[in-house]
Amino acid sequence: LSPVCLGSLRRAAKLVEEVTEDHVKEAVRLFQVATMAAAKEGTIDSVGDSNAREIQKIERHIRTKVAIGSRMGVQRLVADLVRLNHKEGHVMRAVQVMTLA
Repeated sequence: LSPVCLGSLRRAAKLVEEVTEDHVKEAVRLFQVATMAAAKEGTIDSVGDSNAREIQKIERHIRTKVAIGSRMGVQRLVADLVRLNHKEGHVMRAVQVMTLA
């Protein structure tokens, strides 16, 4: 799910014992809205499985390197991760994905 969809789901989240048909319909609706929004913004692309895994790995590195609520310059972050042998384009993509939330 896209960050837009996840944000909507978090705001609308309720703890329930059973999922109803209405819950499923709303989840599908949110997914479709988020997918269309991402397509219009150009955030959906075909990065391929190996690239997607690499970007996810970089996202994990970023989460461990930059604490929630702290700040770090993008240029410094990119430089640090490139020194760890990550491709600059993948690092920038990970940053883009993470900042859409």
